[in-house]
Amino acid sequence: MLNEADLNLLRSAQRALLGQVTPVVRSVSFDIDGKTILARAIFERSPDDDDRELISEAFTYVIANYVDEVMNDEFVVSDADLKSLNLRLVAYERHEPILEDK
Repeated sequence: MLNEADLNLLRSAQRALLGQVTPVVRSVSFDIDGKTILARAIFERSPDDDDRELISEAFTYVIANYVDEVMNDEFVVSDADLKSLNLRLVAYERHEPILEDK
């Protein structure tokens, strides 16, 4: 069950991500650990400068809503299953069709 702090973080993150997500972004997720906000962006390939800058700006917009908290951000390149990579609070996840082995 999400608490008020979780909901506030998700709302802030979803607003911040509007217009910032490029096609190489697979997901963006967050968690809260005391006064630390954890942020993770998962990319399908190594992000170029523009991809990285747009997500960094979104993370800045999120942390600007907080006074005493700090943010630790991660930029991960992986094609692994998103369920194993995402943090607890998923603000964005692109649709990825399930590919069946033949």
